[in-house]
Amino acid sequence: MLAHSMAAFAEAVALSEALGLETETVVNTLLNGPTAAPFLSGKREKILQRQFATEFPLAYMQKDLQLIAQAAYEHHISLPLTNVAKEIYGLASQNGWAQEDFSAIYSFLSIKRK
Repeated sequence: MLAHSMAAFAEAVALSEALGLETETVVNTLLNGPTAAPFLSGKREKILQRQFATEFPLAYMQKDLQLIAQAAYEHHISLPLTNVAKEIYGLASQNGWAQEDFSAIYSFLSIKRK
């Protein structure tokens, strides 16, 4: 659930930035809303400063999602959200964010692609 919450939060912030909204205002608004997981407050400064000193490496999060997806497969359970999150974290890992904190998914998602 940490992976999903972090990725959803990162997407919301990345979209707001692309729309021209002030990052700090958006982050504060989201963190004070009813949908914010409590752990996200601890990631606030990482997002605002774009400094992702490792607390829990992104690669470990991707590995955990892989293990969850494998267990689900072996037990004939479909976990589509977990599989999407696994792929997003996997892409971020392949693109140089593996050793950063898993909150660095924000930086990966906020890169503008043409």
